[in-house]
Amino acid sequence: MPVFSEDTIRQVRARTDIVDVISQYVSLEKHGKEFKGICPFHDDHDPSMSVSPDKQIFKCFVCGAGGNVFSFLQKIEQITFPEAVTRAAAMAGIDLKLPQSTGVNPNQQAWNCLQSFTDYARYFLDSQEGEAAKEYCRKRKLSDEILETFEIGWAPGSQRQDRFFQGKGWGRDMLVKTGLLQAETGRHRPAADSHP
Repeated sequence: MPVFSEDTIRQVRARTDIVDVISQYVSLEKHGKEFKGICPFHDDHDPSMSVSPDKQIFKCFVCGAGGNVFSFLQKIEQITFPEAVTRAAAMAGIDLKLPQSTGVNPNQQAWNCLQSFTDYARYFLDSQEGEAAKEYCRKRKLSDEILETFEIGWAPGSQRQDRFFQGKGWGRDMLVKTGLLQAETGRHRPAADSHP
């Protein structure tokens, strides 16, 4: 699976119209500066999802789903972040000129580990338990758009993290390799990170 540079990710996002992408999955209607539609991520009967072409983000005010074009594609297609970047680029007619794969990426497992923990931390930031962390982000003037774009999250204490990693089958060696566990102390690093 390809690993994209931050510059490539920014270029794809800048050239991708989130309204065009979401319109391929959901019927949208213009309301003022934004578009409204039935949220595909819960049993929605009234248009509760808002899409902002200016900010290039979407948000459901019922189930809380939201983010940028990559977040939407990841969630609706159940795909990884690199796959979402590739899909968005294709929809926008962008040629990423990817090198031919020569085999299995030796870092794929590490990437999967980091991505699964990123999703875990993002979930908890939006939970009741993460309210204090969310308030801290607001005080630091981190908007919802910034939190979504850089996939910033928060995770509860080490015991909960241990159970999460065990449930996913990630062992100590993998956690040390990815930097999620400090080899010297055996302690987890703070969970406020973006996608790998």
